[in-house]
Parts: sequence; C-alpha cells; structure tokens
Amino acid sequence: MLRIDKALSQKFIPWLAPVIIAVFFLFIINRSFFQFTHVPSNDMRELYESGDIVLLNKFSSNYYKNNVLAFNYYTEDSTNTNPLLFIQRCAALPGDTIELDNGFVFVNNKEDFFMDELRHNYHLKSKKELDSIFLIKYNLTEGGIISDELDYSFSLTQSTADSLRKDTLIIEVIKLIEKTNLHDHQIFPNDSNYKWNKHNYGKLYIPKKDDVIKLDTLNICLYKKIISVYENNKLEIKDGKIFINGNLSTTYTIKENYYFMLGDNRDNAIDSRYWGFLPENYVIGKVCCKVKSGKK
Repeated sequence: MLRIDKALSQKFIPWLAPVIIAVFFLFIINRSFFQFTHVPSNDMRELYESGDIVLLNKFSSNYYKNNVLAFNYYTEDSTNTNPLLFIQRCAALPGDTIELDNGFVFVNNKEDFFMDELRHNYHLKSKKELDSIFLIKYNLTEGGIISDELDYSFSLTQSTADSLRKDTLIIEVIKLIEKTNLHDHQIFPNDSNYKWNKHNYGKLYIPKKDDVIKLDTLNICLYKKIISVYENNKLEIKDGKIFINGNLSTTYTIKENYYFMLGDNRDNAIDSRYWGFLPENYVIGKVCCKVKSGKK
C-alpha cells in the first residue's frame, strides 16, 4: 500500500503546481476581465429579468450606443459605501444629444431604431374579466386590473399589443403617453423650468471629457451634480452668480465622460430620465449574455 501511495504521489505531485497556477490565473482573469452578476430589477425586461445571472465583459472600456451596461449608482436609496447595481441600455454617448418625443428616442436628431424588446405601458379594456389562462397566453405578468369597469394596465411589447388588438375579448389597447410640456418633478433635472416627463424629454446634451460648458442660473441644475459630486468641486450660487471653488464662473471644463441610460422596460425603469448623467467610472462592464435564468 505504501509503495502504491508513493507511486501515485510521484505521478501526480508534478502536476499539482501547474494546476494551482492555472486556477490562480483563472481567478485573476475572472476578477479582472469577466464577472458574473445578477440582474437586480426588471428595467431590461424583455431581454433580462430580475434574478437572471449575466456575464460581464470588464476588459473593454469602449462603450457604444445600445450596449447593455452594468453600473453602480448612488441614489437617494443608497449610501456612499453601498451603491445600487443597475443594468440598462446605453442610449446616448458622450457628446451626443438625446430627446424623447412621445416616447420615441432621437439621438443627434435621428430617430433611434425600434427594438422588439422594448416594453411600454398600455391601457386595455376587455369584454369580461381576464382569467389566468388568458394572462398566461399573452405573458401578462406586469400589471393588472385597475377598475371595476374591466380596465387593465400592462407592460407590453409592440408585438404583444398588436396581438391583443386582434383578440375578440379585447375592446381597445392604447399606449399610455404623457403629454408634451407636462412637467414631472421626479424627472431630471427636477426643475420646473424644464417641462420634461418620461415620454417627452430634452433636448439634452451629454457632456464629454474636456467639453467647456457655459453656465448660467437656468442650466446650472443640469450640471451641478457633475460639478459638485462627480468631479468634487465646491459649488455655490450667490446673488444670481455661480462660484466654483470660490471663483466666479461662467464656464466649466468637464473632466470625464458621461452617458445617458435607458431601460428597455421603458415606462417602469428608473434610469437617466430620473437621475441624470452616468459617469464613465461608475460602469462595471458590458453585459455579454445571460448564463442562467432567474425564473424558477
């Protein structure tokens, strides 16, 4: 038995060090270049749902329009040490100008292409109460009945909405769109001078590194978080004048790149329309693919 153990040791020990080294380097590569993470919300439904596990590419820092990015962000619900994880679509790059017109996205005055994955909220009117078989048939899992008059509200893709319009049980299907020039105080920059809402928004320029931004008391609400929080300056407004680090300022030079993010679940995502610009150094990586569904 001892001879067998010794023979096995002599055979396998020379392989042990390379295996340990390989595992070590695999660990380093995984931590440095790739990462598995969970999807924290339904912001990107239909593509990704809460609980899904996705693979991130952390190696490339070249981000493009329509990349799905994972990033940390400090919201009012988080702390300086515990940011919230978001996974959303990059709608506009540094140097772009974005606008939403009745829910349609325009970047640099060109309409963004329509994606089958996009979801919006719709009002449905039915002839009778929708049972579980009907809900399963059309995958109606986000929303429900809103009145005793058989009114429903659901988050739907365009294709599902079109299918429901053909169903004999449904009287009408109407996309819910907020009116132009209707100010929503929850929408960035949270200023009544900007009568924006989640469907009618902008035009908004996305700052890029080395941009020189002209400042005044009207537009300072767009850039105050960049200046004071993201780029760590002391910002004060006194007697209608803007002071940065104690100096009277009519311009500011942007120090890093910023992005504008949107969720594919367009009417139910808390994205850049609510909290503004995303600093590049908040980005963790690009989502490569889903590796495990969160559905049980």
